[in-house]
Amino acid sequence: MIRYIKRYRDTGRTNVIDKKVELIARSKNGEVFPMELTVKEIGSNRQTSAFVAYLRDITEDLMRRSNAVLFSAIESVMPDPLIVITETGTIQAFTPAACQLFGYTKDEVLGENVKMLMPSDVAALHDDYLRNYVLTGVKHAVDTTRRVVAKRKNGTTVDVELRVREVQDVSFGRCFIAYVKDCSNEYDFAIETEVGEGMIELNPDAIIMINHKGVVTKFNQKAEEMFEFDRKHIIGRNVRVLMPENFASRHDQYLATYAQTGIKHVVDSERLVTGEKKNGEQFKVSLRIREVKEGDKVFFIGYLRPPPK
Repeated sequence: MIRYIKRYRDTGRTNVIDKKVELIARSKNGEVFPMELTVKEIGSNRQTSAFVAYLRDITEDLMRRSNAVLFSAIESVMPDPLIVITETGTIQAFTPAACQLFGYTKDEVLGENVKMLMPSDVAALHDDYLRNYVLTGVKHAVDTTRRVVAKRKNGTTVDVELRVREVQDVSFGRCFIAYVKDCSNEYDFAIETEVGEGMIELNPDAIIMINHKGVVTKFNQKAEEMFEFDRKHIIGRNVRVLMPENFASRHDQYLATYAQTGIKHVVDSERLVTGEKKNGEQFKVSLRIREVKEGDKVFFIGYLRPPPK
């Protein structure tokens, strides 16, 4: 802005003054959104005049344009993944950044249900979430920012930050705009730092981190509750102690095979597995595994939660 005003004072060129300009703004918390900027000059001498800037969030304006213009406008102003769906979950807009994150082309997703971008346990409930919101108006996800798990085209999962806004569109009625931020690198970094210790303890999932030999290096409070083991009795031991014998006997071979081939059968996927508590009781648990590299060292982070009912 200062550069524009200086140019105006030097040359008289009014690039933004008395004009409406659409650009990208960034809020204090780092979120980006489309904004309309209008600058008014107060005074008649451009060397000494003051300037007033009027700013307006134009997300809803973009939504009210025709679908073709909407899609073009959103593409041009939004650098982060953005998805627009109807109240029945049908995808109406899918930006290039979203294509890059999820691995789909636009043609593959437009007109499809947004459930295709979710793990099966979440997808199974999503239609009911939308239907209940339409009926009750009670907001659980709309106008909130939350961390969720998304699913790519190749079946792998990715941790994302999701912010959902509701707008009214003249063509489609009620629509929802989902702003998506890939958080996988943040998680990887956090796990490797002191900040990560706090994140691990606050995470609602049980988190277990092992090295390339299967030795447990981190075991959070939720993991202690799930397996009924104190971490001091787990850290430094092979993760096999948390599995039934028929699975434990093959685990080291899984790790060795992955190290040799790099073929991902378990890493970056989500599956239902069997765990074993300290007292020998077996139970089912949903497991997601991410690989983290620190120099030449390799670690695996397991996120565990009860399976959907």
